[in-house]
Amino acid sequence: MDIFGNMDQVVWITGGSQGIGRALVQEYRRKGWTVIATSRQEKGPHENGADLAHYWIQADLSQAEARKEA
Repeated sequence: MDIFGNMDQVVWITGGSQGIGRALVQEYRRKGWTVIATSRQEKGPHENGADLAHYWIQADLSQAEARKEA
């Protein structure tokens, strides 16, 4: 099963600035998905000078109020 098979999808990835989250942002973006990413980092991840995620939300999702705002 190819989880990246449907190309007209939107995905929201938490923890998108590093580690597994960043790798997921890169892979979904490479496969043509629209990527929304969140992280506690002020700026989203970049690769070769370009934003990796289409949309970036700075939020600490461990905090209830931040989850509501996101």
